[in-house]
Order: sequence, then C-alpha cells, then structure tokens
Amino acid sequence: MAKCQDCAQEKLTADSCTFNNILMGIQGDFYERDTTYYDKNERCHDCGILNQKGNYHHLGCGIERCPKCGLQLLSCDCSEGRKIIPLIVHKPVKPVDFEAWENNFEEPVY
Repeated sequence: MAKCQDCAQEKLTADSCTFNNILMGIQGDFYERDTTYYDKNERCHDCGILNQKGNYHHLGCGIERCPKCGLQLLSCDCSEGRKIIPLIVHKPVKPVDFEAWENNFEEPVY
C-alpha cells in the first residue's frame, strides 16, 4: 500500500487526508481545501479517500479542485509556479511571506 507523503496514512484505507488548508502562490496565501468534489465510487479512484462531503483528498490527487478557482488543483495556475504546501490550520493566520519562508524551508524526511 502507498502512504500519503503529507499525513502518512495508508491511502487506500484512510477516510480523509488530515491537512485542511494549503499554502500557495507568490503571496503565500492560504486556502481551505475544497471538500465538495469527489467521484461516484465508494472511494476516490485516484487517491483512495472515502468519497463523502467533508473529506480531503490526498495532495496530488487528480480529483481535488483548487479552492481559489475551482479547476483541477494539479493543473490550474493559482500556485503561480510555487510548490503547494499542505497545512493544518486550527485558527485564522496572517498571510505568510512565502519567499522568506521558502528560503528557510526544509523538506520533511519520511
């Protein structure tokens, strides 16, 4: 089985990814992830989450929609060529200086 690189859950058995927001774009804006779009199977055919409103696709899933424009997250231009960073946000935060943050960012080791 394959594990999600972000939430570390088994993709084919997890109900949902645990990351509820993403950081994207040159300005470092964060967005709540779209939980309303999924296919008609019991589980997503791409990332394996349980298909129901409120569940988050695993980042990189071709079904997930961009919370900014509504198009497919993998192919829209809203990230402006920057890496999309998954976040768990428990309360509103200020926009992040993405360039300063990115220069100090270390890739997680799995």
